[in-house]
Amino acid sequence: MPNRTLVRIILSSIIALSTALCFYLTYAANEGALPYGIQSIEGVNQLNTVNFNYLNDVYMKPYFWINTYVFGIVLCLVYMRYSVEIREGDNSDSIIEISRSSRLMAAFKSNNVLRYAGYLLGMVMIAGAVCWLYPFYSNA
Repeated sequence: MPNRTLVRIILSSIIALSTALCFYLTYAANEGALPYGIQSIEGVNQLNTVNFNYLNDVYMKPYFWINTYVFGIVLCLVYMRYSVEIREGDNSDSIIEISRSSRLMAAFKSNNVLRYAGYLLGMVMIAGAVCWLYPFYSNA
């Protein structure tokens, strides 16, 4: 097994670089904060049209999703390590080295306060993701 600290540093660096790349490419596209824009058209009845440039130039590009893919791969590796440790722990009587992921999973399963705090944090993050666009919509 390779040095775990080196693996952590490499994976953390890849996540940080992919996040920075996603941010930079989204910022460089300069399409605004909304996934679509409302633009007025001069003419009969002052009609509005929807502009989908953000979706075309940023959202549908593969580089926009690299951070999600890399983070999913890392979470898969953490879960695989956890499942191997659980399986080894069930099959042998020897003391195994417990990783941080196994300790975190055990703490999360046994501690109700930690678990419900995580649920509350998730709900706040979902509500924030839904509500943060309101100022942009009101100015459109």
